[in-house]
Amino acid sequence: MKFDTKYAVLTAAEMIAAEVAAFKSGIPAYALMAKAGGGLAKAILSKKKSGKILFLNGPGNNGGDGWVAAEILRHKGWDVLCVALKLPDGHSCAALTAYEKWQGETGEFPDNLEGYDVIVDALFGTGLERPVEGRAAKWINAANQAKAFKVAVDIPSGISSDTGQILGTAFKADLTATFSHKKRGQMLMPGLELSGEVEIVDIGIGEEALGGMALKVFENNPVLWRDDFPKLAKGGHKHQRGHLLVAGGPLAMSGAARMAARSALRTGAGLVTTLVPEKALLAYAEKQLSVMSAGYRDDEEFADLVASDKFGAFVIGPGNGVGEGTRARVLKVLAAGKPCVLDADALTSFEGDVGALEAALHEKCVLTPHYGEFKRLWPDISWGDKVAAAETAAAKTGAIVLLKGPDTVISDGTITIINTHAAPQLATAGSGDVLAGIIAGLMTQGMAPFLAAAAGAWLHGEAALIFGGGLIADDLIETLPKVLKSL
Repeated sequence: MKFDTKYAVLTAAEMIAAEVAAFKSGIPAYALMAKAGGGLAKAILSKKKSGKILFLNGPGNNGGDGWVAAEILRHKGWDVLCVALKLPDGHSCAALTAYEKWQGETGEFPDNLEGYDVIVDALFGTGLERPVEGRAAKWINAANQAKAFKVAVDIPSGISSDTGQILGTAFKADLTATFSHKKRGQMLMPGLELSGEVEIVDIGIGEEALGGMALKVFENNPVLWRDDFPKLAKGGHKHQRGHLLVAGGPLAMSGAARMAARSALRTGAGLVTTLVPEKALLAYAEKQLSVMSAGYRDDEEFADLVASDKFGAFVIGPGNGVGEGTRARVLKVLAAGKPCVLDADALTSFEGDVGALEAALHEKCVLTPHYGEFKRLWPDISWGDKVAAAETAAAKTGAIVLLKGPDTVISDGTITIINTHAAPQLATAGSGDVLAGIIAGLMTQGMAPFLAAAAGAWLHGEAALIFGGGLIADDLIETLPKVLKSL
């Protein structure tokens, strides 16, 4: 699977390698810095036309970008003050050149920041690996308290470029001007939140500089999966679009499975049936118009229905209840070897014996845990690097792992997609059930599990963004037609 490098999300090492490739192609280091600083100044001007601005410049290339932008804004009439954590020296010739071209005021960090319209963090770049402390930490903490509009250069100082974790303390930006490509730390919490709006600045590193790299992480975008998205044929019929089976639970928790089922229908599945305990069958049937219902009396009858050729894909977990019964039914579903989504109770039911689940999983499965469900299954996998956590779990299981959150991470163990196309309103009951149904609806129509998971996450987020405030999970389902039309 090969994606457009335009959507690659880089580590610090990958960004350095891209810069080195640019240097080898004949682009001078200062030429890249001049473009970076110019792009930074342009990004600032897109938000503020003039005013009083403070640059916090470090000694390296990040600070060099700051010196370049400061000089550009000074020429445009801004009231500019630069403070230097340490002046550039021969360690970075490009940064030293940028400093020497600076003709404005270099002073001490102000005691009062109230008069500043903009504060620019150009202290540390993507290569920061140790906690921020000392003067740098004091400057960052003071800046965070100021009312000024805050701009970060490449990535907010104090954020790990690779994991998004805070290293000691971190600058809280309203805008981050990042160079060439987005960095992982800008897309993973808490770095996602602290980066604010991220604007990519083209500094002249061509895509050929990335061509030889084994890039593994990409930002979710319809371009990645649109060619594989199910398309309706004029002469088609419902059976060609597949028949999904959603395993429902007891009456008291019936809403979850019903939402998953309806979401799958809205996403294009030809037929959807909820398979539920016989005692709950009437309630399901009465409340579902487009979704069919079937009942089972015991696990043996459940197994017989699941093994039927009638169904092409499955959802199990939403509202099923945690326990041995759900665990046994999950294993029956997995034994069918067909595309399936495992969510919620289907995952938690294997707490303490994840080996049994791992042994039964296959490459057509999509697991959709949130943080709590993931840690119940794999308490030994660190969440400090969410990309690595997803990759590890996917490699262990052979399945697709989708770790939910504002920074949803989807991995097949080799390639990973990060989805931040979402809204905070998604943190509501039933939202995950809808996501499970969307993904399963796409797989039912023949979409590959990894791409279906990525597309499902994007559609889910887009529905929330379109609907806006006051969202409940039911609204996501009814907004899906608008999302599909927009594609």
